[in-house]
Amino acid sequence: MSSFTAYVLERIFRLQNEFELLGFEVAILNDMTTIFYGVPRTINEIRILVSDGDTNLLADALSNVLSLHTYRERIKESLDTQGSVAVNPVTLPVTYIVIAKNEYLTRILSAKRKISVRGYVFTIPSIEAYVSYLIKLNQYPYTVDGITLLLLWSNKIDKEKLIQYSIDRNTICKIVEDIKNRASVFYEIEEIINKVLEIFCKGEYGSK
Repeated sequence: MSSFTAYVLERIFRLQNEFELLGFEVAILNDMTTIFYGVPRTINEIRILVSDGDTNLLADALSNVLSLHTYRERIKESLDTQGSVAVNPVTLPVTYIVIAKNEYLTRILSAKRKISVRGYVFTIPSIEAYVSYLIKLNQYPYTVDGITLLLLWSNKIDKEKLIQYSIDRNTICKIVEDIKNRASVFYEIEEIINKVLEIFCKGEYGSK
């Protein structure tokens, strides 16, 4: 593990720990959770989902952990008005804090689980909740990450739980077919897509 990755892990853990100590529910999202679930990728952003609560506490914790005291009021204002905030610390990728303001994001939080990485214990969504979240973002590269995880975890994913997060067989197949039509020039992506189509849309899994 590079020193940069180790530093990112330590900062994420500190943020998570501070939020949890203040009484917030927390779930780490992209890009770290994609890596935790086994898909290698560059860490372009840090995204943390938190339960609704006192934005003063969130702003204080974020400002303290990332040494952004000068921007504390702007952070709070963004949390109050947008329900989220993006900050760009010098030593970290862009960092997003997103408040679970709707039922769907609240359900993502309720499906959280613990995972131990390099001595740190992180809270992340279940694989079904996370795949659903990535696919529903409908943004590259997150949709591709979701489809890749769908394939990687195909023997473990609970289809009924996917449906609970509004991702049923028809949704999966429509999205995958759309990606295939747009990404056929990329061999590696096309191979993954064809496997997902075979497993989820044409095979025994999809027919149940």
